[in-house]
Amino acid sequence: YDIHPYRFARHRNSLYLQGFKPDDESIRTWKVDRIEAASVETMPFTIPETLDLEAELAKGFGIFHSNDEPTHVVIHFSKQVARFVQESQWHPSQTNRLQPDGGLLVEFEVAGLEELKAWVLSFGGQAEVLEPTSLRNQITDEARSLLKLYTTTRAPHPK
Repeated sequence: YDIHPYRFARHRNSLYLQGFKPDDESIRTWKVDRIEAASVETMPFTIPETLDLEAELAKGFGIFHSNDEPTHVVIHFSKQVARFVQESQWHPSQTNRLQPDGGLLVEFEVAGLEELKAWVLSFGGQAEVLEPTSLRNQITDEARSLLKLYTTTRAPHPK
């Protein structure tokens, strides 16, 4: 399919191409390593003057753009990881509030929750999604899957 390439961006040691996909009129992000074939054609296009790509991409959590409306997210981090979390600005909308238990309450306004979900899961039991319910349910479903995986008896791994 055709794309209008707008820019390249580095994220977590990978190179991404960000641009416009005319087929569905969406801003998209492609990981360059996954592109199997490409050809350059004479297909003039202009980047819309009204497009603020930085602002559009800042709505998401990570590199991928989402057309979803931003969602209010609240996460409680335990005392054990609170310092690590507050040492970085993970998203432009991030606010941090230290809690009496030594933990940290972090809030975001984020469009698209997939990358945020993976980030929360990376903290294991040290992070609890309080809002939105939909993300909390996704984390719960993932935890159930992990529990099933790790409590199912498997044949020994061949050596």
